[in-house]
Amino acid sequence: MDSRLQIEARAAEWIARRDSDTWSEAEQAELSAWLEASPAHMVEFLRLEAAWEETNRLQAMGSGLPSGVIPSLEQWRASPFFRHAPRTTSPVHVPIGKSGASSSAETRSWRYMPYGFAASLLLALCAILWHQGSLDRNRYTTPVGGIASVPMEDGSTITLSSNSQVRIAITQTQRRVELDQGEAFFDVAKDGARPFVVDAGERRIVAVGTQFSVRRDRDDVRVIVTEGTVRIERPSTKDTVLAAGTVALTRPEAIIVQTKPTPELEEALSWRFGYLVFHATPLAAAVAEFNRYNPRRIIIEDPELATVPISGNFRATNVDAFVRLLRDGFAIRAHENNDEIVLSH
Repeated sequence: MDSRLQIEARAAEWIARRDSDTWSEAEQAELSAWLEASPAHMVEFLRLEAAWEETNRLQAMGSGLPSGVIPSLEQWRASPFFRHAPRTTSPVHVPIGKSGASSSAETRSWRYMPYGFAASLLLALCAILWHQGSLDRNRYTTPVGGIASVPMEDGSTITLSSNSQVRIAITQTQRRVELDQGEAFFDVAKDGARPFVVDAGERRIVAVGTQFSVRRDRDDVRVIVTEGTVRIERPSTKDTVLAAGTVALTRPEAIIVQTKPTPELEEALSWRFGYLVFHATPLAAAVAEFNRYNPRRIIIEDPELATVPISGNFRATNVDAFVRLLRDGFAIRAHENNDEIVLSH
């Protein structure tokens, strides 16, 4: 199996070749096969492509340099690109063809650079971005209503819920994920030498090989453990160890831990398959869940409706079926106002 550095160098070479004028369908097929051969290939390619696009590909930076010469750190920092260049890139994607050509002299100079120099330039750029902050390299987000699976190079997998964002950094001593917003389920590969750490605000959830979810709602963090054990760390407080089958709700002032049967835990995590499951759930709580997955927000106009118990299985993005149930089964009036659905008696 190739090492991380070998995969990184190969990914950089692919990106450099893809941006040449000689890119062919055969090369595209070869790249696709290389990406599909291993999740590590895909992760490293997306990471380098994100770094490349983040700086608008820096075509002009190589103009005028002798072949094989990589700019020094001071030259990179002194470049007017970093001070003035606007961000005009599109979201990170796996390429299906070569990038659009530019008519500038700088771009023409770039396209005829040797692949080795282009790849070296790309790797130098990534080293600088690491110096600026490694967590910004591997940022993954989902839109409202979206669910995504993110394979990690260590064999772990992250499932992102709707409107969620994580940043990933893996070193020789630690696997670290920053949960900036939303919810994620972690299927962690065992690696006793490198703990798996999830930072969610002031909470730190530490595991080695396990399965658990973390949901962040402002200052509140919910942790569900379905396999193994995890440890919750908070500043100036004693650590809390959670075993499989437990749910912990951490708030600024306290932490509440409950033991739940496996079916109930699975229902709480049914969003991974696109469903929301309710059992005598107060309408206010059910509405809050639907609002996490849909751009059309449901508003409860009459406070007395908030406690109406709701039961059933629903597609997370099928808000219309949910509203029909309220109309037909509970005689609740629903009318649309712009992008809102207002509920009343």
